[in-house]
Amino acid sequence: MVKINEFTTKTYNFFKLRYETQREGITYDYSELNKAITKNYRKLKQKKNLEIKPIKCGKTTYIGFSEIKKYKNLSDVYYWVLCLSRTSTDKQAIVSNIKSSVSQGRKVYAETADEGPTTDTVILFDPSNGVVIIPSNRSGINEGLLIKFFRKITQKQGGNLAIITNNTTLDSLEKIDKLTEIDFSIERNLSYEKDSSRTIGQDEDIATYLNATREYGTYKSSSFDKANVVLFLRKLMKKSESDKTDIKKIRVFGENAGKAQIIDLVNNRLIYVDKQVKLDSEGKLLVENMMTSIKKAYVDNEEIIALDSK
Repeated sequence: MVKINEFTTKTYNFFKLRYETQREGITYDYSELNKAITKNYRKLKQKKNLEIKPIKCGKTTYIGFSEIKKYKNLSDVYYWVLCLSRTSTDKQAIVSNIKSSVSQGRKVYAETADEGPTTDTVILFDPSNGVVIIPSNRSGINEGLLIKFFRKITQKQGGNLAIITNNTTLDSLEKIDKLTEIDFSIERNLSYEKDSSRTIGQDEDIATYLNATREYGTYKSSSFDKANVVLFLRKLMKKSESDKTDIKKIRVFGENAGKAQIIDLVNNRLIYVDKQVKLDSEGKLLVENMMTSIKKAYVDNEEIIALDSK
């Protein structure tokens, strides 16, 4: 019997939409985009789904609205959660039953030139501040495709997505209510030679003793001692400099004022990891649950976004 998972994990990246042209420089006018989304929102509310057609955004790529929801932010101004469907007409859609043989369990769909597999991506856009949240995904809609789609529905040129930063420093970690997880990755320079005469007991670091090229680490607790976390990370960074190693990732997970916080101390970009995205009774990820998750990602980070915007 196949084990059905109850939850999955989703990582969200935060951006600010802006427009940049030689004539006007950088501007933040979202009125045309807001108007286009509102128009499609009303069509969906009025059950006029047949009027919403997919828009060509590449040689064989088409994107369209399949669902739109409206919520209010901390400033009591609405924002949008969009489900965008991406269809690729250069591919067939293949469904397999894992209880059958590989050949017998396959069903092939989308065999004509006007058909293709469709992937749904849930996006958040706040027209009051230009915030855009996109989940990390491989087959759905990325930043480039989203900008192209926005350009197609507004006819407005020069759109791009700037990364929203999280300016939480190592020292300010102690001000967060609770720290629960540390996740790090270190890439080692093999030109750094260890002393071959040293034993594993004498060597201060197993990764060095094994001559490993990369080291991963995850520490978890219901609540770390924050001062010790800062001390550990400071030593880790200092050791990286002396050992000529490259820290690829340091993420600290915690909670502040009842809201989840994820601090990226290497890239300083605002991210959010939801490890409790609910699946249905068959272990499938539904659009409704993705919308709930991305909304939570925004609500938990609105105050940080407001500070970054100042």
